Amino acid sequence: MNLASVLRELGVFEYLTVNVIRVSREIFYALLFGGVFGGNYTPIGSTANIIAVSVAEKERELRLVVVSG
Repeated sequence: MNLASVLRELGVFEYLTVNVIRVSREIFYALLFGGVFGGNYTPIGSTANIIAVSVAEKERELRLVVVSG
């Protein structure tokens, strides 16, 4: 999950909060942690990951491929 996905989900979260149910903190934290951990555990999830993958490819002569399901 990247920033765009989190921002898109915030609209749903806001709608649910205002119109449907009183949303608990657990849902908010699940969205927060999902966005942070899901994004950072991918090779293109953060600038540091992109640099690390680039260095690994150059140093070890390996190619990292991201497969989208």
